[in-house]
Amino acid sequence: MKQLRVLDQLINLNRDVAAAAKRIARHDGDLARQMRRAAVSTASNAAEGAYNRKGNRTNQLNVAMCSGRELVVQLRIAGACGYLSESLAQRLAERADRCVAQLYRLSQAR
Repeated sequence: MKQLRVLDQLINLNRDVAAAAKRIARHDGDLARQMRRAAVSTASNAAEGAYNRKGNRTNQLNVAMCSGRELVVQLRIAGACGYLSESLAQRLAERADRCVAQLYRLSQAR
């Protein structure tokens, strides 16, 4: 099931974002908290949307996608500011972006 794969990917991403946020918190506690919230929101709303019906499903998946895009930008900021290495920030951002793309495809499925 594609839904379960993306949820597993989001849970694994949350683990890695939490570890990165610990490093980021040394420099910018607010950014670290925002990143953790965005990662959790992406996974939580994706799970809720994956098992909802019609309009509620689309709405929850859209919220998950927005939180995922927020996380992508936050990771890029962390890399640009030197809070994370550019390569780590890019790898995490790409993983988040792939999850967002999967959520988009799920939101379009009928």
